[in-house]
Amino acid sequence: MLIAVAACAFSCSDNNAKYVITGANVPGDGNTIFLFDRISELPIDSAIVKDGTFKMSGKAEKNAYLSVSFKDANWYFPLFNDGTPIKIDYADSVMTGSELNTKLSECDRNINDQYNEFYNFIQDYLSLPKDEQKAGEDEFIRQYEEHQNKYTDYILNKIDENKDNLIPVAFIQNIPLLARFEKFEEILSSGAPFTQHP
Repeated sequence: MLIAVAACAFSCSDNNAKYVITGANVPGDGNTIFLFDRISELPIDSAIVKDGTFKMSGKAEKNAYLSVSFKDANWYFPLFNDGTPIKIDYADSVMTGSELNTKLSECDRNINDQYNEFYNFIQDYLSLPKDEQKAGEDEFIRQYEEHQNKYTDYILNKIDENKDNLIPVAFIQNIPLLARFEKFEEILSSGAPFTQHP
């Protein structure tokens, strides 16, 4: 209910900004790509991929936290609707736009790299025969904690480095699980600008 109220307050305001989002080297000609509102998780725009490209334009709340993705995909390009045109190159997963969105794209790629390192470590262990898993269980637990701490610290550092902008909005949802709810509350009570975002 709180999310719905926040989404309504955010979308019903007159404080709109124009978005222009173009994509290149996009897979799946003929498929539909969506612009999602990350608060409501609902699509607010869409475009058909043609010759590896797409374009979407319209208006949304200024600084709304949005994302571009195919429907039901487990990855997306996060962005803030700050009025500066966005360009996405699917070939190298790079998004450019304003200084804020270009930096957000870089942070997102780096955090994904950290996550993939953690994920691949787990998959390597799970691919072992059961007897080898059992024999190496203690070492796996030790290394698992190291990987998780490294991943958590990386996200916390990114939040700390960007207290003066909106970038932490894109990663704050990870904190209650990774660093416990107390840390989440501590960050939100800091009064940093991003904590006022819906």
